[in-house]
Amino acid sequence: MLGALAKLMKTASFPAHGGETLARFRAELEKYDDLPSELNSDDDPDVGLGVLFALSSLVRHGKLPPEFKFEVKEDAKPAEASSRRAGPVSAEFAPRHPVIGITKPSNGDTLSWMAMAFAVRLAGGKPVKITSRAPRDPHSIDGLLFGGGADVFPERYQGEVKQGYSYDQARDDMETSWAKAALEHEIPVLGVCRGMQMLNVFAGGTLHHDLSAFEGAASPETFFKRIFYRKPIRITPGSRLDRASTRDKECVNSIHTQAIARLGKGFKITAREPNSLVQAIEHEQAPFMMGVQFHPEYLIYRKFARNIFKDLVETARWRAAMRAHEAAR
Repeated sequence: MLGALAKLMKTASFPAHGGETLARFRAELEKYDDLPSELNSDDDPDVGLGVLFALSSLVRHGKLPPEFKFEVKEDAKPAEASSRRAGPVSAEFAPRHPVIGITKPSNGDTLSWMAMAFAVRLAGGKPVKITSRAPRDPHSIDGLLFGGGADVFPERYQGEVKQGYSYDQARDDMETSWAKAALEHEIPVLGVCRGMQMLNVFAGGTLHHDLSAFEGAASPETFFKRIFYRKPIRITPGSRLDRASTRDKECVNSIHTQAIARLGKGFKITAREPNSLVQAIEHEQAPFMMGVQFHPEYLIYRKFARNIFKDLVETARWRAAMRAHEAAR
C-alpha cells in the first residue's frame, strides 16, 4: 500500500521532497501494528472498494481512474454557485485550474498540506500555500481552504487560555482577514477542522475547549489512529454537504479535540453526530462558505469526500470566470 502511495504522489506531481515525507510516514506507521484495516472496515464498507479501485488503476495503467480526476466540462456550472450578479458567462473565461489558497502554519504540517494539495489537484484546482509570513494577494486567489492546525486563540471568543499551549495568533489574524475578504468579494471558502472553528469564531460563535460535554466523543489519542477511526454523522437534507453525498448518514474520521459551542451569526448547522456535536456548517448568505469538522482530505478514496473538494474548485472556477467576464466588458 505504501508503494502505491509513492506512485500516487508521483502521479500527482508532488515535489521531490515528498519521498522524505513518505519515509517518515512509513516509519510512523510501523509503530502502530494494531491500526484497524481500511480494507475490511465493517463500519465503512465503501473504503475497501475505493482504495482497491484507485490502487488497481495505478498498478495496471500507471494513472488514477477517470472518476478520481474530475475532468471538468468547459460549460459546467456548479449548482447554486453563481454570484448574485446576473448575466451569462462564456466558458472561455473559465480558468482550467483555478487557484485555491490553502492556509497552514508557517512551519510544519507537511503531511496535512500534501493531503490538502492532493485533494485540490484531483478536483482540478491549483493549490498554493497561504501562511502568516506569505499571506498573498486576494486578487490572486480564486478559492480558499482553511486547513487544520493549532487551536484558535480562546480570547477571540471569551474562552479560557490553556497554560503552556502554543497558539498561532498570527495565523488567526491572517485567516480572519481572509474571511472578511471572502465575504466582501464572494470568494468560496471551505473550512476543515480548525478551519471550520475559525469561521465560526469569526462570525461571533464560541467553541468547547474540549469534548467532555459530548457522550462518546473521545477518539484515539494518536494522530494516525484518529485518521483511521470512524464515527457516524447525519447530514441535513438539501444542504451543500448533502449534495456531496448520496445518503443522509456518513462515517467520517475524528482528529479534532474541540467543537462548536454557540453557532456564529449567519451560519446554519448541516451535520451532527448522534451526541449533537456539530460536524458541518454553511453560511446562509455567502455563495460558498462551508465548514466541516472532519478531514475529507484523508478520505479522498471516497466519492463523498472528493465531491466536497470538487464543489469548492468548480465554484472557484465559476467565480473566476465571472470576474474575467466583467473585466473584459
